Parts: sequence; structure tokens; C-alpha cells
Amino acid sequence: MSIFKRREIPVIITAFSGFLMVIEYFFTIPLVASISTGIREWASLIAAFAVGLGATNLGIIHASRVRHRRENWYLSAWLLFVMVLMIIVGIFGTTKHPLYDFLFANVYSTVGPTMWGLLAFYLASASFRALRVRSLESLLLLISAILLMLLSAPIGGIIPGVTVVANWVQNVPNTAGMRGILLGTALGAIGLSIRTLLGYEKGYLPE
Repeated sequence: MSIFKRREIPVIITAFSGFLMVIEYFFTIPLVASISTGIREWASLIAAFAVGLGATNLGIIHASRVRHRRENWYLSAWLLFVMVLMIIVGIFGTTKHPLYDFLFANVYSTVGPTMWGLLAFYLASASFRALRVRSLESLLLLISAILLMLLSAPIGGIIPGVTVVANWVQNVPNTAGMRGILLGTALGAIGLSIRTLLGYEKGYLPE
């Protein structure tokens, strides 16, 4: 097998880079800090190439949809037009160009709120299904949801006790649950990092 196809090479590179980052974080060693800085710069460069590869792949897929006149091909054509226009204006006119500002403010910035507006209907439907009372836990979830909605509504301040109870639900059980999730996520990330550094985790390798 060619040395460039051996799976041990990327495992060694990953372990070496990871241990360098750990050493740099806990110890002050100029040589290690210099090497770690270089690795981070290479990582940023690879990420930039990955973005370029993703944009190229996106262009190929949607160009094929336009060429074969597949369903909603005109949306793909519009995506390609705006993407190429933003790239050209951004490269040759910089991000301070008036056309770039216009496209960013009137196209890109309006897409996010539009998507959230469309998702609101799906969220309402999902909330209706999730808040149906079928057990004690679902009843507690429904009561908590109603209290928090009343806390955000103007009428909630008029009803006695709603503000106090809703704030308690938000600050105590909700905060405790979120911290538990964060702790679990952190422990999982630490375990995955240790497995990766020791070479046991190889999910990032190609088949």
C-alpha cells in the first residue's frame, strides 16, 4: 500500500496537532506556541478552501438543474446569478461597494427573517402536537409553556402570581436543565477528544 494511502498518517497528524494544542493551552513554551500558531493558520486556509469547494459544488449542482430544466430550475438560476454577482462585486469592488451593500441589505438580510416567518407555522404545529396532555410530564410541560407565554404577554403582569412563578420556572428548572445539557455535551466532547488524540476515533477518515 502506498504511504499516502495509509490510514496511520492522518491519525498521527491529528494526534500530533491535538497534543500540541493541549500543551500550548496549559504550558508557556515559545516553540510549541509558534508551531500551534502555524497549525491554526493552516486550518483557516483549509477551511477557506473548503468554502470554495462547497461553492463550486453548489454551482455545479444548480447549473445542472438549469441546463436540464428540472423542477423549479429558475430558482437555481436566480441562486447562481446572485452568487456570481456577489463574488464579482466582493472581489473587484470590495465589501464597501454600494451594490454589495444593497445586495446584502435587501437580499441576504431579508432571507433570514423570511425563513423564520415561514418556520413559525411549522413551530406552531409542532408545539400543538408536543403540548397535548398525555401524561404528567406533558401536563407539566404545558403548564410551563403557558406560564412563560403569559410572562412575555402584557396580560401576564395583571394576573396575580404569574410573574413570580414564571420567573421561577425560567430561572430554576430551565437553567438547571440547560446546565445539565451543557455539562453532558462538554463531557461528551472531552471523551471524543481523548479518543481522537489516542487514535481510537477514526470517523473523520475516508472509507
